[in-house]
Amino acid sequence: MKNRVFILVVLLLLLALGACGQQEAAPEDEVKPAEAPATETAIAEPDPEPVIEILYPEPVWTAEYVLRFGGENLDSKCYMIKNRAYICPNRLEEPLGLELKFKEEDLHWPAYQIGEDFFVSIADADRLWDVFAKFQDNGTVAVFRGHYDFKPLTEGTDLQPSALSNEEKTAAYIRLEDIMADFGDNERFTHLNMEKLRVFGKYLGQNSDGFYIAWIPKYVNPGKGTVNDISRDFNFYNADFVYTMDVLIDAGGRVGLHGLTHQRDDQKSASGWEFDGPAGLSQAQAEARMIEAARICNDMGWDYYFFEFPHYGATGPCFNAANRLFDVVYQQSPYMEKKGFVDGHKVEDRTVWYVPTPADCLQSPYDTDALIGRMKASDKRGNVQSIFFHPVQDADNMIISSDLYDRTYKIDEGRSALKKVCLYLESAGERFKYFDFVE
Repeated sequence: MKNRVFILVVLLLLLALGACGQQEAAPEDEVKPAEAPATETAIAEPDPEPVIEILYPEPVWTAEYVLRFGGENLDSKCYMIKNRAYICPNRLEEPLGLELKFKEEDLHWPAYQIGEDFFVSIADADRLWDVFAKFQDNGTVAVFRGHYDFKPLTEGTDLQPSALSNEEKTAAYIRLEDIMADFGDNERFTHLNMEKLRVFGKYLGQNSDGFYIAWIPKYVNPGKGTVNDISRDFNFYNADFVYTMDVLIDAGGRVGLHGLTHQRDDQKSASGWEFDGPAGLSQAQAEARMIEAARICNDMGWDYYFFEFPHYGATGPCFNAANRLFDVVYQQSPYMEKKGFVDGHKVEDRTVWYVPTPADCLQSPYDTDALIGRMKASDKRGNVQSIFFHPVQDADNMIISSDLYDRTYKIDEGRSALKKVCLYLESAGERFKYFDFVE
């Protein structure tokens, strides 16, 4: 009897999933994973595998948006598939006047065949051919021939380039803080600021050997009734956010989980706590939130490299949960009296690394000199050189210039806090890098 009930439940679930799949929005053409080109051979071969492993076993959500170039609508669409934006290179070569050739191993993100056309992610187009995309407030996507005007770090300054090679420079660490899909609440991650974040990430990538991204996986704003999970809530805004994250990762960013929602009760994400407070969370409750954050990350095809408690607040059971699930907790160790040093905390047969940020962060657009002063003090004390940075504080110094066809990214060389921080590291023989102590 139990077996028959189980089979009946499974059949009902399959029927329900089928019904849900029929309600999904889809373009007229069939969407399917892209197949590798056939090779010439006299021997019968098995069917080719997809170009890139498709990460999403459930029915794929699709929508299409108008794609524009030069102020005109193109005959090719921009497709959104699982909140990732896709364009067809073959149909863009002629209007853009570019040769958009690639090999399947060049692609970082899933690719699809739609009808007879092969589609790649906008992030891959950005990385491979400098095709920049602008998600416009009217719900269309404009593409541009992209250009960079980033000067060499020390050009136009009194500082001479370090005699040390990048490999010889001492490791420093930077974490981009509170990155989240917040629908532009408080003017943080608007479409414009997300594009400026892409400029920030590309400049940082050019002047570092790696950086970290403290991402809040699920944005919650109880005052507006907003709960935004980019792995399940499919819309135009989230597609721009995923494009931005993909670009940051391609530039050298490594994602970490900054809680699940970075809030509790009636608080808004990034302003509230989550794992600390009078009631606290049990270890099982904390682990459930961490596992859900990791699930969203994995669903988007991203790896995660650390966990960071919101506002660094956590109880003993929460630290136990983090120690069990992660190799790096990106904050001051609660197990080490001496502050400002990396702690390799032993947990049974493993080491969990606690990485503090003794120089703190850029607290306002006018805090650059104070931040660099704290970095100098860290060096004098022999602390790890580690900071975190809210990119929106430097957004006004990320400059985008454009006409209908070409778009150029540069920074305000004299005012950018990021530029000044990188200059200080160059003078100190240091460079932003990945953690080298994690196996």
